[in-house]
Amino acid sequence: MLTKYSKPFGKESLNYYSGAISMSSRPPKLAQKILEKLQYDDVWKTTVGDFDEYFHYLAKKEGPKKAKRWYWQQILRYAPSKITHKFYWSAAMFLNYIKISFRNLKKHKSYSFINIFGLSVGLVCFVLIGLFVQYELSYDKFHETSDRTYRVLAQQPGNEYMGSDMYTLTPTALSATMKSDFPEVEAATYFGMTRTLLSIEDETFSEAGVLSDGDFFQIFSYQWYEGNPETALQDPNSI
Repeated sequence: MLTKYSKPFGKESLNYYSGAISMSSRPPKLAQKILEKLQYDDVWKTTVGDFDEYFHYLAKKEGPKKAKRWYWQQILRYAPSKITHKFYWSAAMFLNYIKISFRNLKKHKSYSFINIFGLSVGLVCFVLIGLFVQYELSYDKFHETSDRTYRVLAQQPGNEYMGSDMYTLTPTALSATMKSDFPEVEAATYFGMTRTLLSIEDETFSEAGVLSDGDFFQIFSYQWYEGNPETALQDPNSI
C-alpha cells in the first residue's frame, strides 16, 4: 500500500527508464539498507522493488526532495510491523525448538541422561580448572615488582623429598653474592622463619618472626601504617 502519492503505473510512470538516472534522484542509502535488513521473503523483496520504481517516478514528476520524503514515510510506516512480524516468528520457532527438545528428552531418557550428565561433569571440571589456574596465577600480584620477582631454589641431586630434589633453602650469603656478581639483579633478599626470645623491661617471652635484610621492602610492597620501609631493616638485629 502506498501513500497519497500513489498512482497507477503506466507509460508516464515508466518513461524515466528511457534516460540516465542522476545520483540525486536515487533513494537514500540509509533507507535502502534498512529495507535490505527487513527483507525476509520474496514478497517483501517485490515490495521493495515497487518502492524504488515509484520513487523514480515521483522524483521525475515532483522532484527528488518529495521523492525522498515519500521513501522515508514508507519506511516509518511499514518497518515497525515488519520488525514485529519478524520477531514474532523468530520467537515462535524458538518455542517450537524447545518443545521438540523436551519431547526428545522424554523419548530417549537414557541417552539424554548420559549426554546431560557428561555435559555437566565437563562444565564442572572446566570451572574448577579455571578457578585453580586463576588462583595459582594470582599469587602476590599486589606487589609492584611482581612481574620481575623470582624465587631462587637449590637443587640437591640424590636427596629427594616427596619426589623432588628442589628445595627452598639457600645459603644466607646468596643474596649478597648475586647482587655483587650479577649486575642485572636490582635487589636481592633472603628471609626465613624463626622463633626467638624477646624482652621488654622485666618481661621475657617467645615470639615467632621473619629474618630478612634491607632489600626485602624494595622487592615486596606492603602497606605501612608506621615507620619507614627504606630504613626499617638497615641495622643488624633491628625490628
